[in-house]
Amino acid sequence: MILLEALIKTAASSVGRVYLFIDGPTGDAINAADDAMLRAGPAGCIHQSKRNLGIAAGLNTLCEAAIRDGFERIIMFDQDSEAVPDLICRLDATLSRLVAEGTRPAAVGARPIAAEGSGTKAPRYHARAAASGNAVPVDFVIISGCLLNLNYWSQIGAFDEVLRMDAVDVEWGFRAWSHNCSVWVEEVSLLSHRVGTGTIRLGPVAFPRQSVDRMANYVRSQALLLRQRHVPIRWKLRSMIYVPLQIGVFVLSASPALATARKLISAGRDGWIAGGRS
Repeated sequence: MILLEALIKTAASSVGRVYLFIDGPTGDAINAADDAMLRAGPAGCIHQSKRNLGIAAGLNTLCEAAIRDGFERIIMFDQDSEAVPDLICRLDATLSRLVAEGTRPAAVGARPIAAEGSGTKAPRYHARAAASGNAVPVDFVIISGCLLNLNYWSQIGAFDEVLRMDAVDVEWGFRAWSHNCSVWVEEVSLLSHRVGTGTIRLGPVAFPRQSVDRMANYVRSQALLLRQRHVPIRWKLRSMIYVPLQIGVFVLSASPALATARKLISAGRDGWIAGGRS
């Protein structure tokens, strides 16, 4: 909550309005004292769902609210993000420059780095083409620290709520490119990133240490992407090799291993079926 309070204050000094999405009822997603404190603070518009809907639904709610209020851009943050005061202004300037260059930028994100002392692993991006200044065109950017161009968001479509959490940004990024838009990362704009509680490593395989349920969601999401036409073949091939390796390494570190393996395999099957229905 301390990080969230600081984030809201930082954002409020740089934007026209602060939106907040609480994913679930008071007493479940947030305790009553923290809820009251947030509602008394500078967040201009608080949306709260009656049940847990997932990250994608929350993002869509915020984008729709910003559009209704007449905004053309919105920057997203996780509740534990630590944004420096000028980050939003830098990303906004970069987005404006890319618009002027005619690159049809749907999003510009900060470069994620592992939060100090977290022991986590920050995601790495694949550069799709040459940089424009400090901005590099990439497949996708993680949502935290991402400035969205809402004009193109409306054209590309909402975030896929079937995914709920993992790969929401990945799927949307590839969909943006399929709509002749672009996605960028600002190399000099850094944002601390936390996923899981450390890193699981075995040889060349390294990924965040998470709960079994969160790992199952990740596996389901990656399997779902295999059925999406706008997701590149290179990404699908990588997933077909790397995700089974991750499952194997995760199962070796889990207890009970057999039950964990069954849950992850079932999650992959569910994602494959869900992807075919999208």
